[in-house]
Formats: sequence, structure tokens, C-alpha cells
Amino acid sequence: MRAEVANFNILVKIRSNFAWFLVAIVVVLYYSMMLLVGLAPEFLGLKIGDFPVSLGILMGIFVIISCVIITWIYTYVANTFLDKEFGEAIKRLEKADLIDENGKLKGDEI
Repeated sequence: MRAEVANFNILVKIRSNFAWFLVAIVVVLYYSMMLLVGLAPEFLGLKIGDFPVSLGILMGIFVIISCVIITWIYTYVANTFLDKEFGEAIKRLEKADLIDENGKLKGDEI
């Protein structure tokens, strides 16, 4: 019975670590851009060749697209793999009678 609870806790930890890893990437991207805006605005104002677009605009677009891609990655992984594993783990917990009618783990048996 403890094995089912341990497996469920491992799944929770995996999901949490994966989410925090992606959050860290987004935070690093965003604050790196903000530091460049504050500390090196002349660098961001550099023109790319003969185009009227500056390096700052391209980097801003890169940050936005990266955040969209990271959100898509989390959604894909969560919907494709994690939700399936959580469903199976909850079924095993229900079969072992470790979940009450509210969907919470029973405290005394864990």
C-alpha cells in the first residue's frame, strides 16, 4: 500500500520539478532581457544591417516566442504523459482504498 503512495508522490515531484525547471528558463530569459534594457540600452538599439529593426526588437520577439514554446512544451507533456500517469496512479490508490470519497489521501494508513 505504501508503494502506491510513494509512486504517486514521485509523480507529483516529477511534475513539480519539470514545471519549476521551465519557470526558471522563462525567468532567466525575461530578466536577462530586462537587465539588458536597463544596463545596455545602446546594445539593444543596434541596427541589424540595413533593416530598420533593432537588436532589442528581435530579442523581445525571441523572448515572447520562447515563452509560448515553453508553455506549449509543458502543456504537451502534461496532457500526453503526466495526466495519463496520474490517472493510473489514482486508480491504483482507489483500488488499494487509500483515497477517501473527496479524493484525498487517507492519513492514518500512509
